[in-house]
Amino acid sequence: MGNLIRTRNKSQAPLTKYMGAFMPLRIFTALAIYCLANTVSKTALLETIINDWMKLNFTQSVEKEYYKKIAEKMNNRYEELKITQRSLTYSIFCEDLTKEFEGKGLYYGNIQSIIKEIDKLHFK
Repeated sequence: MGNLIRTRNKSQAPLTKYMGAFMPLRIFTALAIYCLANTVSKTALLETIINDWMKLNFTQSVEKEYYKKIAEKMNNRYEELKITQRSLTYSIFCEDLTKEFEGKGLYYGNIQSIIKEIDKLHFK
């Protein structure tokens, strides 16, 4: 017997990314029950919740502040690593960081914005 509830719409695949998350069983169960009762997917529910959060917490100006905050953390990380790894150069660090950010699903433009902010701190 096939799936009686609903299957995924694969037509959105190029515009989406998979985001897995572990959460407490109590929250997962509440989401599952709500979604079944209201004929809405967990994806659609979470997308609505996250979109509402983004409207409040992720404007373009705030995004730039997040880039600066990440840059500060990464510049500090470079300074700490430089002490223990004497052969580490700034360019190698940035290459490794780029790969790490790509692995976390960030797009090239986002990565370049962060690297530019790190450059500002590093070369000041």
